[in-house]
Amino acid sequence: MKRIMLTMAVLAVSWSGAGAQSLESLKAGTFEASWQVVRHAPPPPAPVAVPAPVYRRVPPGAAQTRAYFKGGYTWESDALAARNQAENGLRAAGLQVLSGRVYKEANFPFNYGFQIDYLAQAFTPSVQTYTGGAFTWESDAKAELARSVANFKASGMLVVLGQVKKQANYPFDYFYEIDYMQGMRREPFPPHRRPGRW
Repeated sequence: MKRIMLTMAVLAVSWSGAGAQSLESLKAGTFEASWQVVRHAPPPPAPVAVPAPVYRRVPPGAAQTRAYFKGGYTWESDALAARNQAENGLRAAGLQVLSGRVYKEANFPFNYGFQIDYLAQAFTPSVQTYTGGAFTWESDAKAELARSVANFKASGMLVVLGQVKKQANYPFDYFYEIDYMQGMRREPFPPHRRPGRW
């Protein structure tokens, strides 16, 4: 009990001494308050929600009917074979063939041609023609035609029709033609859809 009373007395004296010194220094104008600024790191920013990508279905545009002509065939059978090959080429491009016919060109009793009507979209490229060289022998023209068709396909073109023809009034003068379409893909485009819809 005596120890407790003695400890309390010592504490009271020390507090009173510290208070008196602080009061005296305040009166003399030499009191210095000291403190320490504690800097706290700012809170981390809240995570930003990233919206899910939205895919919109782009309408391809109104379909339209196009006509594809080819002529200059001596025999009707040649025009018929070329028409069948061209129809298969258009179908390989993903186009719908509506009709095809072989006809005789005016004023040429042995000249035939064909016409193919197909359905296309506004962005569908048109058929273009490449004409290659003059050859004495038909076999040479066919060999070069095969090589050129392979080069066209390797370049990403879709070959609609490749054929060897004989120039009029020149029995030993052959050439070849390649009808192709630029920018066409053989595989279908992936469907565009909005997640959770359709």
